[in-house]
Amino acid sequence: MILSPYSVTRAACKKPSEFDETKLPTLYYDLFAKEVDIAKVNTVAKIFQNSTPALKVFAKSIGPEKVVAMLELHIIALDQYLDFNKSMTHASVHQTAEMIYNTYFQLTITDIIFVFNQARLGKYGEIIGLNGTKILCWFDQHFDERCITAASESEKEHHNATYDTFDRSGRDQKLSDVKSQIRQANREYSNHKK
Repeated sequence: MILSPYSVTRAACKKPSEFDETKLPTLYYDLFAKEVDIAKVNTVAKIFQNSTPALKVFAKSIGPEKVVAMLELHIIALDQYLDFNKSMTHASVHQTAEMIYNTYFQLTITDIIFVFNQARLGKYGEIIGLNGTKILCWFDQHFDERCITAASESEKEHHNATYDTFDRSGRDQKLSDVKSQIRQANREYSNHKK
């Protein structure tokens, strides 16, 4: 079953009177993405500080069809924002959304919002026309950057944990130096006891 972004957003509205098809992308953000403060999520590293679920996890609670429909809404919102003479067809929007979901299911809602916001800001280059291939390239680029950032953050945490445990003065020390200092202190303590 294929759900349209319209039906997903309409179903999420508490009252039928809240649904306005002309304000679909804005309504989507109000319903599904209000927990993401995109002004504070301006780097890939800050995505990790936001606790939105991965697409696959989100799909377990609301269903994959609704996640795909929400991805479609992001594409539609970007298409409306860019205001080209020729918009993407519904079929290409749907196929692109499905490919994003199937390929990048481990990304979070924050990642999705971040990628589309970066596109609006021109971070992936000038957008002359919008198509599925271009959008998937943005996600590929973002995913690579995310993996590099995650590895870097993990390395920083490991480095800080290793040195902070042993050195309270703020200087970085090698573990071997710390062991030598401990041995020296033990010798001095033993000599002092005698």
